[in-house]
Amino acid sequence: MSILYYAFSFLILISIWYSYTRTMSLLTVETVLLIDVNVFLLFLVSIEPFLFNQMIHSSLSLVQNISAIYALDLGGLFMIQGFFANSVLTDNSRPEKVLRSYKFRRNLQLVNAGLFIISAVPIFWSLSFPIGGDRFIPLRFLFWIATIFVARARNLVVSPNR
Repeated sequence: MSILYYAFSFLILISIWYSYTRTMSLLTVETVLLIDVNVFLLFLVSIEPFLFNQMIHSSLSLVQNISAIYALDLGGLFMIQGFFANSVLTDNSRPEKVLRSYKFRRNLQLVNAGLFIISAVPIFWSLSFPIGGDRFIPLRFLFWIATIFVARARNLVVSPNR
């Protein structure tokens, strides 16, 4: 089961990296704000594996708090990606299909950020969904899984060439 947890964490970081590299290739001007946000992004990326590891190996009483911090960390990562995508949109000289693609990309990043941030609310730890027998999964984790499908929505709507 640990490999599935690791795969989830890896999938999140890869999606952040992929989005980051695509967006940064279009942001040729580095402002002080973009540099500062990049530094904050680097911090959030660097603590993600630590928080994830703490969540997996902590007692159940600590997992609730650590998972809330983890949710805020991932929410911040997606929010920053939305900010970067929005920064691409400030250059109206770009082709219309690029602007359309990044507007959609920004919106998906913000939906994912919202799902992670909302999932940090304590009630989403208390509410759980039965997964068989006497086992339950906190609704918080289902929010996280939903972000994978939200991210894939882009592939259904926007062709890879955009």
